[in-house]
Formats: sequence, structure tokens, C-alpha cells
Amino acid sequence: MKRIKTIKEFEFSIGGCFGDTEKLHIKDGIVKAWRVESLYEQFTHKDVQGKPLKNKTLFINQLNELQVLSLNKEYWKPVMDGTQWELKITYNGNLKKHVHGSNHYPDNFNELIKILNQFYPFEEVELLDWMQNN
Repeated sequence: MKRIKTIKEFEFSIGGCFGDTEKLHIKDGIVKAWRVESLYEQFTHKDVQGKPLKNKTLFINQLNELQVLSLNKEYWKPVMDGTQWELKITYNGNLKKHVHGSNHYPDNFNELIKILNQFYPFEEVELLDWMQNN
């Protein structure tokens, strides 16, 4: 099983096609999170003040417990509009993991959101039994 030892960069976003999108970006030990309130609003994380990542080891351990490196590349359901999400991790030097989805989620998605909620309360995400809805 592949394991994360170090994280160089972590990015997560979730939102609707014509609605708000929430984003989390961790790079060089700095956490930035923000909400883009429409499809057309131009906004960049460079404008958001960052906070230090307090317990990087715990965060890495939580991601390893979820086995995020074993996630499929794509989770997709043929639904118009809905909710799209994306996860990008640069780890162990320059290795990359990119996962994305549209109206479909991995089995451990709720657990992932709970981990990410320690940095930012993802309002667009309702913790549901994703298995019943997928």
C-alpha cells in the first residue's frame, strides 16, 4: 500500500456548476481556505490570508488511514449540473495524486470531509450516507 510521508501541496474543492465553490489549499505548511460565490467571480487564493498548518503529522496520518492514495481517479454519475469536487496532492517529493468527481463519491468521502473540516467548514457538503445516494 502506498503511503504519504510528506505533503508538498494539497488542494481540495467542491461546489456546483452554477453555485458556490469552496476551496482548501495547503502549501509549504500554510493553510488557505475560501469560498467563491458564483461561477463567474474571479478570485484567487493569493488574496486569502493563510494560517500555519498546526499538526502536519496528524493530517498525513489521517489521510493514510483513509488510504487516499488508493482512490480511483474519477467518480462520475451522468447528472446535469449537481456537485463537482476535486482533490490534488503532491506528496513524497513530486509524486502526484489527482482525484475528481461529479455527483458521485468514494465510500470514505464523509471521513475525508470530516478531516478537512478541521481547516474549513465546508458548507456546501452535507454529510450524508453517500452509499445510499450513489
